Amino acid sequence: MAKYIMSPYLPHASPKKDGSQPSHRAGWALLWSQQLNAPLIHNNDIPADCTTLYLEPGMEFDGKQKSFNMALSGKMWNGLYLRMKRIADYVDRGGKIVLIGHTIDGEKSVDWGERLYSRKKNYDAQVLIGKADLTFGQLFPNDVEKIKRATLPGTPSLYQQDIKSNCLTFGDSHAISAWLEGSKCSRNDGMTLNGALERGFSSYIDDMQMQDCHILRLYMGNIDVRHHLLRLFPETANAVKQAERLAAKYVTEALAMKNKYGFNEIQIVSLLPIEHEARRLPKTGFYKGQPFWGTTKERTQVRNAFNRRLKQELKTVGGFKIIDWPSEYQHHATVTLPASQVSGTFKEHTDDISFEYGMLRFDVMEKPHSVHVAPSFYLWSIV
Repeated sequence: MAKYIMSPYLPHASPKKDGSQPSHRAGWALLWSQQLNAPLIHNNDIPADCTTLYLEPGMEFDGKQKSFNMALSGKMWNGLYLRMKRIADYVDRGGKIVLIGHTIDGEKSVDWGERLYSRKKNYDAQVLIGKADLTFGQLFPNDVEKIKRATLPGTPSLYQQDIKSNCLTFGDSHAISAWLEGSKCSRNDGMTLNGALERGFSSYIDDMQMQDCHILRLYMGNIDVRHHLLRLFPETANAVKQAERLAAKYVTEALAMKNKYGFNEIQIVSLLPIEHEARRLPKTGFYKGQPFWGTTKERTQVRNAFNRRLKQELKTVGGFKIIDWPSEYQHHATVTLPASQVSGTFKEHTDDISFEYGMLRFDVMEKPHSVHVAPSFYLWSIV
């Protein structure tokens, strides 16, 4: 009995020829792949030996199947149609479907076939202006009915709390990169450390339905440094003090979880080095219209103060471990990139760019831009 994972919408990014994986968006599916011991399908073909197919809709999925409302154009529609038809053919052969991270019930059921067919006219218009070929235009009512049968109300679903493990990784969107192998993962995109402390870690842990707790790994705080500490406390010295207080509260709450749930071990992942401010970032990562608050140098001071306080707490309080990122992820000498070599990874620059000691290396970050570490540089091995 073989099991595989695929996306019913857009294919997960394939590794590069050298085996490296630059896409953080693929990281969530790769994590599930590790947990379920199920290979990830990167194209439209479902292997003949597949008996259970897990459909993973992507880490940005909001539970509303919004991917069908995306403004897809051109050949992207072809791939969507082919994937949906292959899934439907697989179901017709008696293959089992399990939905990852979402459910389809009688009230909220999304009719995949009708959604696809309703967009046929729009797609045909793309064909007329040469932006698409005829593959998607071959979608007819019999295909619609077949695709509708691919997932019906009652199709089983699987969530992170369903994973059998006595270990838990808990954090923000960066938590994927620091996942403790074999653990459940409570990934909370956009969550700040300060917000989690105000709400209380226990509310998140309760959601994961932990039993016989063994290890709790925590990773959050990068967003606080990027967007909030220097915004709320523009004077660097004040932001540093607040970072130290935040780190101390972090440890206190972590140890409270150890006592409450009986975790044998608490692990706190230190914050990443700060990348050069020339890096181009998507608007989805902005806060109040800005990609970050404070210069790279200022944020580095705040980040370093936070990590130092964690180490001080380890010495004076103890009861937890610190997981540090490999030192080779940061620059150990000043490196200058001539303006002539500046590419799309950067914002518009006419001057040379100098990467100083301690800055996060761009080549360990996801491509083409954004703020996460690329899967090939996660703390767990995937390639």
